[in-house]
Amino acid sequence: MSQEGKSPVVLGLDMGGTHTDAVLLRGGVLIASVKVPTNHEDLLASARLALRSLFEQSPVAPSEVARATFGTTLGVNAVVQDACAPVGLLIAAGPGMDPAWSTLGERAAIIPGGVDHRGTEIAPLDTEAARRAVRGWREEGLRAFACVTKFSTRNPSHEDALEAVVHDVFADGPEPVIALGHRLSGRLNFPRRIATAYWNAAIWELHNRFADAVEASLRDMGLTAPAYLLKADGGAMPLSVSRERPVEALLSGPAASVMGMLALSSVGEEDVLVLDMGGTTTDMALLAAGQPVLSPQDLVVKGRSTLVRSLKSVSIGLGGDSEVRMTPEGAQVGPLRRGPALAFGGTAGPTFLDCLNVLGHAQAGDTAASQSGVNAMAALYGLSAEALAEQALDCARSRIAAAVRALLDEVNGQPVYTLAALLEGRAVRPARAVLVGGPAEAVAPLLGGVLGMPVETLADPVLGPVANAIGAALTRPTASLDLFADTAAGIMLVPSLDIRRSISRRYTLEEAKADACRLLQERVAAAFPATISEIDVTEAQVFATLDDYGHGGRDIRVRCQLRPGVER
Repeated sequence: MSQEGKSPVVLGLDMGGTHTDAVLLRGGVLIASVKVPTNHEDLLASARLALRSLFEQSPVAPSEVARATFGTTLGVNAVVQDACAPVGLLIAAGPGMDPAWSTLGERAAIIPGGVDHRGTEIAPLDTEAARRAVRGWREEGLRAFACVTKFSTRNPSHEDALEAVVHDVFADGPEPVIALGHRLSGRLNFPRRIATAYWNAAIWELHNRFADAVEASLRDMGLTAPAYLLKADGGAMPLSVSRERPVEALLSGPAASVMGMLALSSVGEEDVLVLDMGGTTTDMALLAAGQPVLSPQDLVVKGRSTLVRSLKSVSIGLGGDSEVRMTPEGAQVGPLRRGPALAFGGTAGPTFLDCLNVLGHAQAGDTAASQSGVNAMAALYGLSAEALAEQALDCARSRIAAAVRALLDEVNGQPVYTLAALLEGRAVRPARAVLVGGPAEAVAPLLGGVLGMPVETLADPVLGPVANAIGAALTRPTASLDLFADTAAGIMLVPSLDIRRSISRRYTLEEAKADACRLLQERVAAAFPATISEIDVTEAQVFATLDDYGHGGRDIRVRCQLRPGVER
């Protein structure tokens, strides 16, 4: 990390399932850090406690903070533990593939109606069928809905009509949560758009509770700096924007791990396995040639690909607070967390951290409480505390090793994309792993054998437990831009810049990509100067059109984004 100077102060906060971490840095140098328990019943209290404690031990005043960036594993923890809100899924597909193959969850209704690939309605939407489905779901207590129709990116009228139906059914309150596929991505792929909208609705309430807590705590502290949220691809978007697109931040926790690793460790051109063990989950990601590996299927949730650009990562329900339970195969660890470890006042039973205490690998909290609790469980099965703890440790190591093997097999079974480039003709073969997170110092020496590579922690033990918050603080804010062109009409639009220009009928996709990148470069120049090489085209589509007079044209859509990175 660079030497402290007159650089702006940046704040990072990472709210996990077990702890909330917060840090202040100036010029890449850590000024202060805190770790407090996450109170799921009162997220605002957790955020307030973290920020208040942070500034109490720091010479920096809240008014000196230039940027605040947040990450959270609350969403991915909810997915891993099957704790998301139930969603009513309304789908209209028209002819073609049976949309039932692409449904998610337990409540899906296929609504008659359809739009073709040109955006022309070929069958009217049966709004009464949609109304009956929504009324039934409301009686079950549902409040979250996803509305997705085929080719909605070319004509969103059916999705808009489904949204109107939901609002009408809930006219007397409460306010429903509604995710529309076309508002989340402009790319084609009906099954992925269904998954994107579904998960956006499923975590909407949880994410907005988090955003409410963050914004309220910032106001309480008198902190007026712009607030950002880490995205799944390692970039950062305004917190206000994330409220309607929480699915883009679903893996902000794993992304924070990777960005923290880039900021805190000298990676060079290596392939590295990044592991982050918290209290609830262990997140895994990869660096190839020193760059974060992207998921070629975009964000994958519960085996379903979405349309959200994402770093490739895997999360398993295994952390320091994961419950230990007995099965016919022996002691098992996770995937559930039922409370803190006995060593830290928990009452739900032994956890993985308690087992580490019993075996002497950790000396965390009240080790006598760990010993007593594991003794009591072991006695029920005729085991010693040490034998039960060893079984739990073996289970944890086996689960981590299996997940790492699956991750590497999946990544190496297809082309490897990083944030910087496509790496053709090479596999990702990490020669070492870096483990961060609260239990890292205790667990790292126990994993090398099962992973077949040395497992290191960060050189400074103070940084490892708050690496995610540091990654969030140092992540460069990203910006994106959408460009739309209709050559038949001779018009090019950039809505975010309020640009409307005339173009020729010969305007091409390549010209559109070049214009979009140049306009984005100009837009961000004052805040964070970027070269064209640091701007990526993340979506680019062109399809032929035909007007009423038989004249052909092209409908062009381009999205570009400033490449995610860290400030060193």
